[in-house]
Amino acid sequence: MKKVKITKLIRKTHLYLGLVFAPLIILFALSGFFIVNGLDKSNKDGSYTTPEFIQYTTRVHKYISRCIFKDSKSYEKMLNSEELQDNCYIFKYSVIAMSIGLVITILMGIFLAFKYSRNKIILSACLLIGCALPTIILVL
Repeated sequence: MKKVKITKLIRKTHLYLGLVFAPLIILFALSGFFIVNGLDKSNKDGSYTTPEFIQYTTRVHKYISRCIFKDSKSYEKMLNSEELQDNCYIFKYSVIAMSIGLVITILMGIFLAFKYSRNKIILSACLLIGCALPTIILVL
């Protein structure tokens, strides 16, 4: 295969994988945002009631551990939906596929960025900062 055909294949694969997995990534990002900001918990005094949309969305993060650790008794109280238990395998494999697809898509995106950008110094700096941030967060 010529270099042009390989690059075109990478670009198309990157595009389609991005479109397939973007909705799942957005769902996890929203769910994480709601949880981190405490929007998933109603106040006991009734001053804030969690909207149903947020309750439904945050179940993705809250109950995934129940899907993965089916025999753990500590998660029994978390599960409040029989439907969720039935969908655990589908969800688990969707997350695995999303994770693999995301990594592949990101690597393709980095490749394409370096291939088509003229200023590789700025790209390298951004990538270095992007790698340093999670490392710093994990260490702290």
